[in-house]
Amino acid sequence: MLETICQFLLLIPFIAYFAVRYHYNYWKRKKIPNVESHLFDFDWHNLPAIELYGNIYRQLEGQRFGGCYVRFTPKLMVRDPELIKKILIKDFDHFLDRGDVSFDENEPITMHLFNASGMVWRNLRASLTPAFTSGKIKYMFNLVEECASEVNEVLHNHLDTSEDVIDIKDISMRYTIEVISSCAFGMKAHTIKDGNSMFKLMASRAFLRTFIAKWVIITRSVFPWLKKMLKVPIVNKSVNEFFHKLTNETVKHRDSNGIQRNDFLQVLLNMRGNNDKIEITNDLLTAQCFLFFVAGHDTSAMTLSGALYETAANAEIQNKLHREIDTYLKKYNNVVTYEMVKEMPYLHQVFSETLRKYPVLAAINRRCVENYQIPETDVVIEKGTEVLIPAGGLHWDPQYFPDPEKFDPDRFQDADSLLHRSVYLPFGDGPRNCIGSRFALMSVKLALIYILRDFRFSVCSKTKYPFDFERIKISTSVKHPIFLKYERRNKA
Repeated sequence: MLETICQFLLLIPFIAYFAVRYHYNYWKRKKIPNVESHLFDFDWHNLPAIELYGNIYRQLEGQRFGGCYVRFTPKLMVRDPELIKKILIKDFDHFLDRGDVSFDENEPITMHLFNASGMVWRNLRASLTPAFTSGKIKYMFNLVEECASEVNEVLHNHLDTSEDVIDIKDISMRYTIEVISSCAFGMKAHTIKDGNSMFKLMASRAFLRTFIAKWVIITRSVFPWLKKMLKVPIVNKSVNEFFHKLTNETVKHRDSNGIQRNDFLQVLLNMRGNNDKIEITNDLLTAQCFLFFVAGHDTSAMTLSGALYETAANAEIQNKLHREIDTYLKKYNNVVTYEMVKEMPYLHQVFSETLRKYPVLAAINRRCVENYQIPETDVVIEKGTEVLIPAGGLHWDPQYFPDPEKFDPDRFQDADSLLHRSVYLPFGDGPRNCIGSRFALMSVKLALIYILRDFRFSVCSKTKYPFDFERIKISTSVKHPIFLKYERRNKA
């Protein structure tokens, strides 16, 4: 008996070896071009997402699609614009879900639109879409403008009381936190003037991952069936409690006092009792507001700070943007309006090029929900396979954007001149594109107007470039300060 047990134990390493080898031959067995990997390949952990997926994209050059392994999981990266369009738009019903997300019934704050799948996602999307129409965003314009005006004031005060160098990443983050807290929760966070506000603290904690939480996320992505067993929370406990308490108290206060406000939360509150497809509970409200806050402020802050850096590094572009701002302010009698922000063409080009160079997501994830045969091939994407659309790789591909390292807003002078619509994907595409893209566009543009109206920026000895990006983070984010020198403009 003992001898049999010993023989079995000796076999375990061999069984494990062949099991791992079989796993990492998945794409070879399907005869699909692939980037080879192995059990101890930790690039997904050691590299920022924009570099990781960019590397895979380049290694698959010349292929319409190819296999790779991320977090030990086989994933299919799609490079061909026409196939991307089919997956995101034409054949969307086969790729309804996102891959690699944590929608957890045991943690209600994660049950938001980004993580949702299937009919839950369809019902949530239909319910939340009214909150992001042009009309609703216009109602929030004054709330956002107050925040932009406050940033302008803080920059003036900093110049009067301190040095002429400022961390534009920090001021961008403080601005976007204030915008989201005002438009999502209907309250002042006082983050722009007070860099140590509770909202900013919660924003920073929301992205912190304990060692255990990181491996829980990884384990869930590899073994989804373990999700119900692993009840370790993904979201920091203090963050979870803060947003639940904040949402519940705000809802109670509005209900008790009959308060109506032109913000995101009010749109959600107005849906209670008027939606026969999904029950609008306080947990559901909290989850959607949490998503709006966490996803909205971080991505918009990256876009705003990226635009300010690039205009500082390219004086000609900054001068042109200054002239446009001055022209439109004169046209609108020095009053910044919603219509003015929408009209300014060069501002939109700068915004678009910033998102081209610094895409919000390095890759767009989809999960195949029904076997799908790739057109013009014998290849079948099996149900459950995760698909990657490499936005970062496409945005930096010289085939589509010549001299991709150059910041050139004139690429977007004629948006239709892009070879394929599906090579520029700052907010995704199709039915599951970013629901808050128009709000982000308005808030970032408004900040740029209020900042560049009065100030001129330039790089200095403290400016670090190229940027170092955060690792193990869904969105593109610089991990160090972005210092710029600035001065008041001489408009004479």
